[in-house]
Amino acid sequence: MIFKRVIFGSILWVGLAFSSSGQSNSIQLELLGNGILYSLNYEHVHPLSSNAISFRIGASYTPFDGSNFLTIPVSVNYILGSRPHKLEFGAGGTYYDGKIYIVGDYEYDSSFGFYANVMYRYDHPEKRHIVRAGLNPLVTNELTTALWFGVGYGLKIGKL
Repeated sequence: MIFKRVIFGSILWVGLAFSSSGQSNSIQLELLGNGILYSLNYEHVHPLSSNAISFRIGASYTPFDGSNFLTIPVSVNYILGSRPHKLEFGAGGTYYDGKIYIVGDYEYDSSFGFYANVMYRYDHPEKRHIVRAGLNPLVTNELTTALWFGVGYGLKIGKL
């Protein structure tokens, strides 16, 4: 049930994001991070008076040890700073389905996890490249925790 709500809300959000003007959109590849192993993400950044808020949705698919592992991360982030070097704080959730061993011998199955983002972000307003790196602590609905991290690279799409 929660998965259907996440997907419906995400589709609605993407439609609204493409219909707005003046904001920036990007496609990003993130290793580790919110997608557990990796994820390909769409991000929409809405500028505020001096900072910004971003919305991200992504997906990854990995055949792993005879099983398939799918993740769908969704997050909201607050971006601090008006220069190219910024801090990003946020939270979100990741739906994951499949079997994989990540922390010790624990086997993740179909479930939903929550995470926080504490990231460094290089995002020059006149260039297309975005670089992100930082921590993504993860808590699953089974209350298993992992101090996770991720790095990402993206390209802005549309007009600069």
